[in-house]
Amino acid sequence: MSETEYQVNYKIFVTKSARKHGRKLGISKPALKEVIEQVKRLKHWPDNENEFTYEMAFGAIKFSFDFVEGHWIRVYVFKDDFRKFMWVIRVTNKKTNALTTADRISVETAVSEIKREVDFLKRQQLKQEAQPILKSLKGGKSE
Repeated sequence: MSETEYQVNYKIFVTKSARKHGRKLGISKPALKEVIEQVKRLKHWPDNENEFTYEMAFGAIKFSFDFVEGHWIRVYVFKDDFRKFMWVIRVTNKKTNALTTADRISVETAVSEIKREVDFLKRQQLKQEAQPILKSLKGGKSE
């Protein structure tokens, strides 16, 4: 199935931290562009999930792009179903396929921050829905 046959299910957002780490991957611009193009395809998730290598990790989805210019590229994404956003929260590359403690903590922290934000937005929406709705008056009578 081609990309044009998939429906757009999510908007893709990249955190400032993930952008910074992406610039430091140490891969060529064409290789970086290819990884970015792959990440952009996540807007069709889960329709195209069979096209990716992924697993759940620390509350996020870890997408693996194996051996790009001698590196394993890992992109950690948090799926925000409330707003239909896919948040790219961390990008790593390693000569080995091991994740450092600092990377794990970084992913867990980003996931908890986004979850806290989503919970806050949900509470705000519930408050908004609970407030009485103004009714228009016509001649002093409610319509």
